[in-house]
Amino acid sequence: MSEDQLSVQDAPVPAPWTLKAEFWAIFVLSSHPTKTAFPSGWATSGEAEALAEGGEFIGGMGFVQAIAYQDSPIGTDNELMYIPGQWKYPDGSKGFRVTRIYVSSQASVLNGRRNWGIPKHLAEFDYVRSASNGDLKLNVRLPGSTEPFFDATISRIPVVSSLRLPVNSKVFGNWMTLVQPPLPQGEKPEEVDSPQWSKVSPPFKCNAFLGKGLGKMDGGRMADGINFPAVAPWSLVTVLENVDLTFGEADCNMEV
Repeated sequence: MSEDQLSVQDAPVPAPWTLKAEFWAIFVLSSHPTKTAFPSGWATSGEAEALAEGGEFIGGMGFVQAIAYQDSPIGTDNELMYIPGQWKYPDGSKGFRVTRIYVSSQASVLNGRRNWGIPKHLAEFDYVRSASNGDLKLNVRLPGSTEPFFDATISRIPVVSSLRLPVNSKVFGNWMTLVQPPLPQGEKPEEVDSPQWSKVSPPFKCNAFLGKGLGKMDGGRMADGINFPAVAPWSLVTVLENVDLTFGEADCNMEV
């Protein structure tokens, strides 16, 4: 099925996008020193070669990020992504690269790939905030499955989690830039190809607090190591709340 055969709700929605997120949880990972150190599940088998090519992987901090969008041009959307670190390019610029990401709608899959070269795939999400203690429970499954491939909880730390810090992405400069390589067509119709390099630096503002992350799978892991990397993030998690975020048009003029 071609892109133009998708249903109306999955039709292309071009950038820019203005989004609001209820929360954006950022789990920090230790650096991967080389491409060969990427963990199992870091990318799909059909996209791994494309996502490893171009530029020089220089590591630095990696991330697992969980986001609950309450408003976007395609409605509500949940996301779970893996970012192994930064790449450096011939012009001297640097950028992070999303290599594994799941979202909760076909429209998000289609437009994320089409607009910014982000390798999105569909999953089912249970992102639940406890009414009693404010804990965030994050559970993600493949479509039609009852078994999660990602299962984690973010709990509040007494006193520490009550402190809120206003954050504006302007303080980071270009450090949070995403640079995504060309993507091949996936197995599903919404998994469209992206033939060009895409560079984008989404500005945002929010409030932030610290929580404690805990993996709920065997051995305290957060993921199964197949559909998502079974990484061990730092126990401290940064949680952004009431996030205003803009994804502009990608710069597709990079020469790599």
